[in-house]
Amino acid sequence: MLATCASQSPAGAAKKILESENSRYGLVSVHDADGKRYISIGAQEQSGVNLANKREWVYTYMYLLSLGILAAEPGIADRPARVLIIGLGGGSFSDFLAEVYPQWSIDVVEINPAVIRLAKKYFPIDKRVNIIEADGRAFLAKTKNKYDVILMDAFGEHYIPPELYTVEYFTLLKSRLVGGGLTLMNTWEGNPVEAQEIATLRSVFAQGYWIHHPDETPGNRIYILGDKLAAIETLRKSISDDFSRRGFPGASPGKVLAAMRDTASAPKAAPITDRSVRALFRKYGKNWD
Repeated sequence: MLATCASQSPAGAAKKILESENSRYGLVSVHDADGKRYISIGAQEQSGVNLANKREWVYTYMYLLSLGILAAEPGIADRPARVLIIGLGGGSFSDFLAEVYPQWSIDVVEINPAVIRLAKKYFPIDKRVNIIEADGRAFLAKTKNKYDVILMDAFGEHYIPPELYTVEYFTLLKSRLVGGGLTLMNTWEGNPVEAQEIATLRSVFAQGYWIHHPDETPGNRIYILGDKLAAIETLRKSISDDFSRRGFPGASPGKVLAAMRDTASAPKAAPITDRSVRALFRKYGKNWD
């Protein structure tokens, strides 16, 4: 339920359309520009990869997600773990996880078959990534699996689907986590129900932080959510140490981690529920920028 999810490809860069496909969720297309490959729904880019170096992040939000994954419980990196990602895009982050955590089992749920087909055809996605065509909420309601990490990165052309934005949805999601499991959520800052968004997450998860890049405001925000998270200063240090030790791509995260905030610091507001979310959509519309 957000205005956008990622920056656009460089202004003026010549676009070479590789393929497009109409879907019930909008026109899905893949194009190359400035040495990078993008997948879009309508006019909104959803994901991108640097063709010369897939570990050079195209979008800041993927760098932020890589920091968020380091908030998982100590030791998870070196043991078998199960990860669920809701929303495929071009599969770049699932490919990253499969490469850097070879012991992890990674499921990705994507509702749009056109996205799945084009992502598999045009993007480098590790064969160990298990892509499932399904509605995210319906999948969570049906699956018996328990996950160590669940990552929410589901967008239409302009917004997070309303059924994936409520107390009831996040309660269901949390029920599919192992004890001490981690949830990450990609959102966009500055939308008009931001306080309600945070209140929704706080009503489900005992603890929560968010990170963003202070040089990109408004920009993508990544929530780090759970019931057994470390204290914020401890988490800042462990993420920084692990980022360096594992040689993750991108700049040193000191500036981003210094800007990490606790969800408890947000103004109080009413959580978003299945009953109230449609009214919010009607009130604010799909484009909140």
